[in-house]
Amino acid sequence: MRVIADYSDNSPDDPDHYMKFDEMGDDSEENILFAHLGAVNNPFYRHRFKDFKRKVAWSGHQPCEFCTGRKEVMAMTFDLEDYFDIVYTLCPYTAKWLNETFHKRDKFQLAVIPYNEDDVPKEDREKEFDAIYWGGVHSREHMAILDAMRGVKHNFFTQHPSRWTADMSEDEWHRYLNQVTDSNLPHRYLWDSLSRTKVFVSTNILPLTPEHVGFIKEVPHWEKNEAFSHIDQMIAPQMKTRTIASAFNKALSLVKRDPWNVIENWFEPGVDFIYFDDYYEELPALIKDVSNNWSDYEGIVDNAYKKAMGSYTSQKLFKKMSGE
Repeated sequence: MRVIADYSDNSPDDPDHYMKFDEMGDDSEENILFAHLGAVNNPFYRHRFKDFKRKVAWSGHQPCEFCTGRKEVMAMTFDLEDYFDIVYTLCPYTAKWLNETFHKRDKFQLAVIPYNEDDVPKEDREKEFDAIYWGGVHSREHMAILDAMRGVKHNFFTQHPSRWTADMSEDEWHRYLNQVTDSNLPHRYLWDSLSRTKVFVSTNILPLTPEHVGFIKEVPHWEKNEAFSHIDQMIAPQMKTRTIASAFNKALSLVKRDPWNVIENWFEPGVDFIYFDDYYEELPALIKDVSNNWSDYEGIVDNAYKKAMGSYTSQKLFKKMSGE
């Protein structure tokens, strides 16, 4: 399978840069992968390779495209011209919606953000930290996660505080700013820290703004997409890349239960990760229990690692996308 890897629509340190699909490709004249948004959304590539018998796309940013207002990009991402034979996407609800509403066949297929097996730690690392939160402060829930970790040795990594969108007081702003361990770090550093941490706290929710909601409601038949069943609550489901990184780096994922629980498409609750329902009493107690009784949870960590290595590497996804 030939690979067109174009990262022009990805941020400089986006996880896509670490998948390395281009290193797995060959000189096929019939089978081709358009890897990453820069390839999927570029009309030049569509023209140049239109005669390939089998054309596949990797599109790892749904349902975020709905929030951009870029209608020309959405049309290509949704493949309304029916250019690709198969499109792999992260969002099961968007895949179902596109297949049933626009394509009338199983063109869009579910995949997970993969992890290149060459980047997986080759041996277990000593757990120096109890917990980690890695992300922005975009809701009261994110603030609650940070509060829950205060009683243990933890790290808080964020892209940049200037990008936080949660409504908070000045005192709250400074409290969470003072909790930041570091910002704008490369993924490799973050993955290394994750491998030395017991607990990763995650919520697979995409917080929406009024502007996002406005853009979503401009999309034809948007209301048929189950991803937007709670749009009036300003939330949508989004499987976070960090949850996958947690499995590969042998950190226990504590995941907030939500209306979709999209993680169950890839991991089993109680077997590969643990749900929590309450931020204010249950979560801090659970973090402390894992910290004090790590050996009781190592079996769950090992299950998630084995499942990830067996099914969710870049190499495994590439083999599937290539049709082998």
